[in-house]
Amino acid sequence: MERTGSCYDNAAVKFFNAILKKELTNHKVYPTHNHAIRNMTAWIELRYNHKRLHSAIDYQNPQPSRH
Repeated sequence: MERTGSCYDNAAVKFFNAILKKELTNHKVYPTHNHAIRNMTAWIELRYNHKRLHSAIDYQNPQPSRH
């Protein structure tokens, strides 16, 4: 999400948001804003692989280990 006008900058974020919407929020009504935030945060924490190597970040660990 850096340069304006570059479709590749936002591709990863758009893909993530599409999955979040499709798997979690589509056709769901939350009683409060805080309930929605808690539910989405839990979904992200449970489903995001913190050790997965990915080409978009040059095959680096997205969460480096702390020594």
